[in-house]
Order: sequence, then C-alpha cells, then structure tokens
Amino acid sequence: MKKLNFLFAALFAVCLSAGFTSCSDDDDNFDSGSIVGKWQSVSGIYWEIENGELYGSKTDEVSDNSLIMEFSEDGVLTQTDTENGDSESVNYKIEGNRLVLIQGSEKYDGIKILKLTSDELIIEEHNKGIDEGEPFEVYQKIKFRRIN
Repeated sequence: MKKLNFLFAALFAVCLSAGFTSCSDDDDNFDSGSIVGKWQSVSGIYWEIENGELYGSKTDEVSDNSLIMEFSEDGVLTQTDTENGDSESVNYKIEGNRLVLIQGSEKYDGIKILKLTSDELIIEEHNKGIDEGEPFEVYQKIKFRRIN
C-alpha cells in the first residue's frame, strides 16, 4: 500500500503540472499572522484514488505526527517529514481562508484553512485531475498543534 503522508510541496508540483485552479473562499475568521511559527501534525484523514483503486480511508482519522510545517514571517513555508528527514520550502501567503503556495510565477490555492487558533491549525485539500494520462483524486484533512 502506498504511503499516504503527502507533503504539500510534492502535491503542489503535481497540481501545477495538471493545471488546477480553485474557487476562492473569502471567509477570514482568524488573524493570518497567527500562522507564523512551527506546527506538527497530530492526526489526519488521507485518501487517494489512483487507477480506480482507493488507498486509505475516507472516514477513518489516523494518528500522524510525521509532518512539521514552519511558517516564517517573511512568507516561507518549510515542510519536513520527520520519518525520513526530507525537507522542502515554498513561499506562501494567506488569502481569505486559503493557504496559497507560490513557486516562481506559479501559485496553488487549493488548501483551505478550516481552523486557526493560537495552538491549533486544521487544513483541508481535495483535488481531482489527470496526471500523465491517468485520473486521480486526493483528499487530506490534517490537524496540527503549535510546537513553538
């Protein structure tokens, strides 16, 4: 079975190559500056459909602390997989309730911020498309806790 701990930077690259756009949501029930800091994943729902086969569960929330996301004041998001040490950085900004990832002139706004408080961040992403001629669908909802 595939490892279902997706790093947003990897998904960002796939989404750019598939040419996705997302509708924007303008609800902004939080101070976007409060996202600055280091966050560790606590749990999530992850699933993917590839070639008609479902990987993961559409309903089961799993414990997962393998992702650390660090948001800097200067707009850089560094994501680290604690299981293998891989780390990637992209630029980010908050638009309404969307976490927008930016790489060069390309941007991806498919990540919705569901909750942002001083100690909890919940994000959600759902994408469908075709990659290298094959249809796919990916969903993730991840709960983070602030660690600094």
